[in-house]
Amino acid sequence: FYDITARKQAEEALRESQERLTQAQYIAQLGDFSWDIVSGHVSWSKGMHRLLKYDPDEQIDYEKANAAIHHPDDMERVTAWLNAAIAAGEPELPMNEYRVICKDGEVKWFETNGTFTLEDGKAVRLFGACHDITERNQQELFEADQRKILEMIADSGVSLSEVLEEIVLTAQRQRPGMLGSVLLMDASGKHLLHGA
Repeated sequence: FYDITARKQAEEALRESQERLTQAQYIAQLGDFSWDIVSGHVSWSKGMHRLLKYDPDEQIDYEKANAAIHHPDDMERVTAWLNAAIAAGEPELPMNEYRVICKDGEVKWFETNGTFTLEDGKAVRLFGACHDITERNQQELFEADQRKILEMIADSGVSLSEVLEEIVLTAQRQRPGMLGSVLLMDASGKHLLHGA
């Protein structure tokens, strides 16, 4: 007979620690991943699966991440960023912001950095952490749009219809897919035109 109490207690403590980490990542909108640069194999934390809305048992490799997850408009920039960091042979991946596409098609903004495992001065593995900054970026865009509208209003050469049109366009940017409409005055200011 062997007393395995200490081992069981250690296993339980590890399980609880992992669960706390998962919950902390969920609260902070964080996820992490490990990428084997040589084989292309990628492993995700539960937090990463949750952020990108993939099932926990789904396997993701580098090719799938490029084909289905990295936003096509940011793909060239993300590839250049990763390649430059790998070529530099430094232990840290500098911070970068880019868009990703969730499994359900939702587009999010990620802020990512990480550390490389180096062998003979070459990067062979990357551990990365991703932070969902979508809400922060939307707020910054909204504030920039508000400033633009206020500048238009302050400019005496801008008509009311132009200001209203900008308000509608701003609303549509903030809520993609939403149809907006507004009644616009013509140049004389006497008739109303329906705009969408």
